[in-house]
Amino acid sequence: HRPRQLHIMLESLAPRLERLLPYLAPVLKRLLRFVVWIFYLSTPEKALPGYRDKLCRQSRAFLRVFDLLQAQGVRSLPWLRLKISTGILLQDKTPGVVRHDEVISKSLFGLGPLWGAWYTKEETTITHNDHSVILYFHGGGFSTGSVETHDGVLRRLCAIMPGRRIFSVEYHRSPELGFEGIIDEAGAAYTWLIEQHRYDPKHIFLCGDSAGGNIALSLCWKHRKWPKPGGVIAISPVVDLLGSYRPNHNKDPMLTRWMSDAFHEHLQMSPEAMEKNSIMNETDLSFLPRTLIMVSDTELLYEEIMRFSKNFKDLPISVQVYPHLPHAGTFCYQYMPESVAALKDIADWISQPPPRPSI
Repeated sequence: HRPRQLHIMLESLAPRLERLLPYLAPVLKRLLRFVVWIFYLSTPEKALPGYRDKLCRQSRAFLRVFDLLQAQGVRSLPWLRLKISTGILLQDKTPGVVRHDEVISKSLFGLGPLWGAWYTKEETTITHNDHSVILYFHGGGFSTGSVETHDGVLRRLCAIMPGRRIFSVEYHRSPELGFEGIIDEAGAAYTWLIEQHRYDPKHIFLCGDSAGGNIALSLCWKHRKWPKPGGVIAISPVVDLLGSYRPNHNKDPMLTRWMSDAFHEHLQMSPEAMEKNSIMNETDLSFLPRTLIMVSDTELLYEEIMRFSKNFKDLPISVQVYPHLPHAGTFCYQYMPESVAALKDIADWISQPPPRPSI
């Protein structure tokens, strides 16, 4: 009975800890350095083939705590959400970027406010109708993650993009809201930027990592009759909801196979619905605007993304492959030069003029 009581206690504490993490982060970061150092000593180097940077070793050592508890049966959604939220502790805030939150809708599906966070460089004066904006959807398997877990990386991205803002959406997650409801909330954020903030659609760039990358792509797919955005940047996007092609489960330290299976479970969709809503099965991708897909050759989703790329044909869709980065590798910007380069690639790609239509 004691293990069961421990599981119940952890599950009841997990949501509270998730909410408190942003406020406790400065103290916990110092504690984390000590915890990481202890577990780093017991993590064999050979367990991380192809990874040269210390973050991959350290973060994997830290996440071993969660893996050990998961092996003992602690697999609940609150615990998984807490695990993803600890990513806050691996990111520092970039100076010179300010954030303020804004409500999109008081209650779209009766689940409470739909809101998001604006990121702007301090010295930048921006008017809505003559500058572009990134509409960002956070990752987390549709059931975890938040504006807070992506605060650090979005501040860094904003800092290297002069004259542009980022709006990160705090959409409601599964299972409280189903997959189609999440896409509808993403659509509400897109139309809100157009109608309330008077952004021209061609100045809006949809961006997201992992599940957020899927949301960005699926928004264009499910609402193909809407005005196209200026572009889509999908970082390690989930394109197959069934997860049929994921052989790199021993190479990716960030998205492990058991995490993928847990996300699959908490999405609470039938196999038929997953297949129907998997954009990888769509052969006509003409609804997509200019699109950049970023992926690592060692991450769990590499195979399904490369299979998806066979449908691109002559469309303005490009795939950038990064060697030896973990899943959603832009999060490693503090430790890996490759991650910093990936963020710079996003800023450069957005700055490129759109291709001229062929005559």
